[in-house]
Amino acid sequence: MSEDRRGGVTVMTGILSVIVVYSHVVSEAVTEYAKDSFQFLFVFTTQHFSRVAVPCFIFLSAFKYFAKYSEKPVGFSYPRFALGRVRRVYLPYLLWVLIFYVYFVYAARYFPFDAADLARYAVTGDISAQLYFVVIIMQFYLLMPFWRAVALGRKGWGWAAAFMAVSAAVTYAARLVFARVPYIDRIFAAYLLFWAAGMVCGVNHQRFFGILARRRAAVWIAFALVTAAHLGLTYANARGFFVYTASEAVHTAYGLFAAFFLLDLGVFLWPRLGAAAPAASLVSDSSYYVFLAHTLPIRIASAAAPEGLGITARMAIQGAFAYVSSFGLAALYVLAKRRLVNRRKG
Repeated sequence: MSEDRRGGVTVMTGILSVIVVYSHVVSEAVTEYAKDSFQFLFVFTTQHFSRVAVPCFIFLSAFKYFAKYSEKPVGFSYPRFALGRVRRVYLPYLLWVLIFYVYFVYAARYFPFDAADLARYAVTGDISAQLYFVVIIMQFYLLMPFWRAVALGRKGWGWAAAFMAVSAAVTYAARLVFARVPYIDRIFAAYLLFWAAGMVCGVNHQRFFGILARRRAAVWIAFALVTAAHLGLTYANARGFFVYTASEAVHTAYGLFAAFFLLDLGVFLWPRLGAAAPAASLVSDSSYYVFLAHTLPIRIASAAAPEGLGITARMAIQGAFAYVSSFGLAALYVLAKRRLVNRRKG
């Protein structure tokens, strides 16, 4: 993969980390603004615009893995792979589940300590809104031998079309037919389409990037049209203008188009960043830690805000504190890790 294309992945990752924080910063304001106000229109539509982070992160996780190993399918050790994902992905998640739980029990005093509840939160990710992503992505990682058997060595569009069709059927069944099943949104099947798209595009990444480059205008226009439909219909439903029964189907399509658009946008932007490229790389490398942590400073800022403060002012304080603290601390951690690695290399 060329430098510009790797840079595109870097930029996309950074953009996703920024918008996932935004979606939670405005969540309180969405429930408090009057629905007929411009403020509600703005925060509601921009929040729903930003609700592509989890589908896009799932797409990107599969894309990066299969783009890397499709050309060099080196020997695969499942125990080594699984332990690596547990160490780099699941253990930080467990740490943040514990941090959130301690905050809710001893600082916010929402509920008393209960070991069984803590264990349940670790399994489901319910302790904070964003953590369910880790529960889902770990399921995909644990099934990696199956995904490799399906994908590696197959670069024709025939298998890709068949695999995408099956994945779409499974995803829509999970989201629509089985929508009332408890924790269906924590089961990998509900996000299979995004993972499958990442696999297909990763295995065929040379041709995929070529299609994006040749059809950039069409991809961007298609994304704009799907976005307008998704946001317009969702807003109309929230206002009670009509009942919007196809929301899951359109939102799923929106997530897929967003993944294509953001990756191509990243490829477009990377060579134009110039001196800002190292900062973009740092944001990208910090993204997982930002993702895990960012809702805690939002809660802390909300609890510390003076009584009687307006909705907009409170949202601004929460946003400033969340972005500065989560990105700042995550970046310091990443820089410290880089320095340690460089020392070990001598």
